[in-house]
Amino acid sequence: MQTGVGGHSSLEAWVHRHEVALRRGLWAYAVALGVASVAIGFHRAAPGDRYDFKSFYGDAAFLARGGDLVDCRLLEWYLPGFRVMLTPLGRLDSRAAAAVWSGINLIMSVVAFAALACCARRLTNPDQRDARLWSIGAAFFLIAPLVFYNFQISQVSLWPLAMLMLAAAAVVAGRWQPTGAWLGLAIFFKFIPALLVGWLVLRRRFAAAAVAIIVPAALSFGIDAAVHGPRQACNHHAHWFDVSFHRSAGAAFLEREAEWKTHENQGLAATLGRLLQPTPTATTGVLGGEVRRQVRQVNIANLDADTIRWIYRGIMAASGLTLAALTFRARRESETEFALLAIWCVAIIWFAPLARQYYECWGLPALWFLADRLWRHQAAGSRGLVCSTGLIIWLLGCLAWIAPELRAAGINQWVNLIVMGAVVCELSRPPETAAM
Repeated sequence: MQTGVGGHSSLEAWVHRHEVALRRGLWAYAVALGVASVAIGFHRAAPGDRYDFKSFYGDAAFLARGGDLVDCRLLEWYLPGFRVMLTPLGRLDSRAAAAVWSGINLIMSVVAFAALACCARRLTNPDQRDARLWSIGAAFFLIAPLVFYNFQISQVSLWPLAMLMLAAAAVVAGRWQPTGAWLGLAIFFKFIPALLVGWLVLRRRFAAAAVAIIVPAALSFGIDAAVHGPRQACNHHAHWFDVSFHRSAGAAFLEREAEWKTHENQGLAATLGRLLQPTPTATTGVLGGEVRRQVRQVNIANLDADTIRWIYRGIMAASGLTLAALTFRARRESETEFALLAIWCVAIIWFAPLARQYYECWGLPALWFLADRLWRHQAAGSRGLVCSTGLIIWLLGCLAWIAPELRAAGINQWVNLIVMGAVVCELSRPPETAAM
């Protein structure tokens, strides 16, 4: 590989020459993204009847009027206590509630990137300002469209992202109990990250795993019981458990209504259903009968539901065993622990029964890890082919979202698989090869 002035690599020399411009550009990009995100988030949420804010605000308003949580719109992926916690939001008019919602999302975004900056400082040498600028800037550039999309759709996925990044910062600092607490908060905000308890168990961090289970359970039941009483809280949680682990778990999505199988659901079960059996295209989406564009499903085979169910279970079992073996055998060092967490953050989406595009923001730690390793390989004279491939495929995957037919083929999940594979390949390198 060619080197620049003073023996530096081409990438390192270029970043060093343009450091001031890059820093200013990154700050300008961040401010513009923040302003645009808050504006679009407020605009989309303010009427109170569009996108995901409809469900959150509608339920909060219903509970504020004395309604029962069991009678609210079904939201399987949120613990009862979290939804009860949003009740004060329902006492505001829709515009004030939208402003609060957008403000919280902005705070969570800032927290997530501040935590990433802390991780970068701990995992790079103190004098490597150029490396941190490159890695954080590259990760921010690639993840920014997803941050914007979360605001646009009025989602809550930035809340667990902030908690996951705080957990990552605690991991690289060697503080495992706080790691469990931050993970517990991520689970409380959105139940899907509960898969990460398995990561703590396989790393034999049992105390942290216990904290990650106790925190969301105590918060959910405690908040619900404080507002509705222990008996009602028990009923709410029993109803939630029955729905979430029977109607909405894994292969159960093959039996769901057609609107849950559209291209907007990138979950593996729904994707296999579209690819391996003729799937009716839904003309109405999940959000209160909102008319959606019809998308021609990508059908490559015509298998019966039982066969697809076994294929799905086989892929899940093989993926789970591979992930468990990798996690159990990995080295115990800060950078490796961060990389494992990055893999598991993407694996959340791979294993999720329902996987929306906005979940992809949880790929932030994996993108930073690949960008950081690409810098190291460049400086050492290596091509960094694996890292650059992972980053380029991620970017191409984001661009592919404009084609609903590619989303129907599960483009998000296949990109996730490649990104996880790139991080795994980097972990397989001996320490002396991967280090600067």
